[in-house]
Amino acid sequence: MNKFRAVAIVCLCLFCLTAVAGTMVPFYVQALGVTEEEASQIANDYTTVPDLKPETEVQTANTQEIEYVTETRVEDVAYGTDEIQVDTIPRGTREVVTPGVLGKVRRTYLVKYVNGVKCDEALYTEFPMSDPVNEVVNVGVGGTVTAKDGTVYTYNYRRQMEATAYTYLPPYTSMTTATGATLRKGIVAVDPREIPMHTKMFITSDYWEYGLGVAEDTGGAIKGNIIDLAYMSYDECIQFGRRQMQVYFID
Repeated sequence: MNKFRAVAIVCLCLFCLTAVAGTMVPFYVQALGVTEEEASQIANDYTTVPDLKPETEVQTANTQEIEYVTETRVEDVAYGTDEIQVDTIPRGTREVVTPGVLGKVRRTYLVKYVNGVKCDEALYTEFPMSDPVNEVVNVGVGGTVTAKDGTVYTYNYRRQMEATAYTYLPPYTSMTTATGATLRKGIVAVDPREIPMHTKMFITSDYWEYGLGVAEDTGGAIKGNIIDLAYMSYDECIQFGRRQMQVYFID
């Protein structure tokens, strides 16, 4: 065994010189008492470089099943709102005049599924079926009104009402109103379900100006969209009669 080890060491040295002095190898092989074939085998055994690389760790990625499909759906199309500013409803309130109508559209989407779960989609085609119709809404904005004497009143809203006139006429009427006020011009009898008591008003028309009034009275015949205006004489009541008036509800 020692003999072969010595041969191996010598062979390692000789192989380094073989490129420049190839004829020296047989001489030293013979000196060690081994054949040339045995020396070559020993040298190969001792010069084999072992594989020092660690085993490569193989990582297997999670398998994902990706599928693309088309899906067709009928969807709503939102409608808009057309606002109309009016002074016939209280300021800041909204009143729907015409309801909106949703439109319809048929859309086809290219949909991506990963492992059976939808994760993304893109619009592919669309075909309108019906157009949306905007809703129409009145929006209360209030305004101002100017009396004949130049006084400007700011009102919350206005309302056209049928007006009659009344005065102190015993035994049919009293000088004391429903709220305890003394009857005078400017007292207005109202239907409390329509106009709250103590509401301030400016009452006028194209041909007649009553002026400022306050809801301080009621009456058996005053129902709904009717008001009764107090005067201090029967002749004034006859002259006024019954007429349509614009009633501006003062802020």
